[in-house]
Amino acid sequence: NRFIRSIGEHKPKYERFTPPTNPLSAAMRSLVASRWFQILSVTCVFLNVVFMMTDHAGASDEFRSFMTTQNLVFFIELCAELVIFFIAFGPGGFYNDLWKAFDFFVCIGSMVGYIQDSPRTTQFARTFRLMRVIRLMKMIGPIRIILETLLA
Repeated sequence: NRFIRSIGEHKPKYERFTPPTNPLSAAMRSLVASRWFQILSVTCVFLNVVFMMTDHAGASDEFRSFMTTQNLVFFIELCAELVIFFIAFGPGGFYNDLWKAFDFFVCIGSMVGYIQDSPRTTQFARTFRLMRVIRLMKMIGPIRIILETLLA
């Protein structure tokens, strides 16, 4: 429960933006600001990093297929999250939230890798997706408490 409260306390603040007059933007802004959306976003980042840490040399074809599928799923989730954020706040939202700007950079890099069908570019983008875990480091205290509870 403390972990969930911590997620809410550390989310970016968007008070500088005037309330939207467009009903779709207002609905998306409400969605982005919701606690469950923040929890979903953090959970996806965490799960993506955990899956990427399981990658290893000499993996079976089934495992490589699974890794390719999960990478695509988390890439689509990231794109959807950024589209929702863009509808909610417009391009100015990326200036206010540098993590979202970083996510946008990661999304573009991943997209280029998928379009070029280049393993090198895709691997480069995956490296940046791993760096998204830094976002979780702001909440390292609560994460440590959860891990200690699970290990006890």
